[in-house]
Amino acid sequence: MCRTLFRRSDLGRYLLAATLTVVLMVGCMPQETGSPSPQPSPSAPTVPTRVPSSGISFMASAVLVGEAGFGEYVPVGATLPQRHEGYTLPLSLDDVPDLDLSGLGPPQQELLEQNGFVVAPSEYREFYTLYQGVHNQQRPLFVTTDSVLHVYHLLFDKVLRTAEEEHFNADLPRL
Repeated sequence: MCRTLFRRSDLGRYLLAATLTVVLMVGCMPQETGSPSPQPSPSAPTVPTRVPSSGISFMASAVLVGEAGFGEYVPVGATLPQRHEGYTLPLSLDDVPDLDLSGLGPPQQELLEQNGFVVAPSEYREFYTLYQGVHNQQRPLFVTTDSVLHVYHLLFDKVLRTAEEEHFNADLPRL
């Protein structure tokens, strides 16, 4: 399945492998909580939510969602500095590497200087073709989180499409 998505691109396979590794590592890590989860107050009525087990092969019987601990959220406190010390705006375009190779016009360069970033139209339809071109030119590459999530979305879409075509379609006449 993965080979057919990114046959032409080593970079695409790398992004896919990295995405899956991160998703599996984060999803399979035990969650440590500093304090026990809050218990519902005795006066508040609780309504158990049942998850149906019909058609789901990995569940032997219905499970109460509250008993399984599904979706438990434990807030984590964070503090941020009042001011970021990394750089100041406006930027000096002299400090931007490979600006001449970027293809940005004067209005876009002005926005880059003023805001520290610019969003520009592109002829690329997929992230991996852009990354592959930059990689082949041996230029520095900044992989953005949206591109990694896009690969994850493509993979999920392919898995869902395959499941629908190979498994769910056969079940439709019985419904």
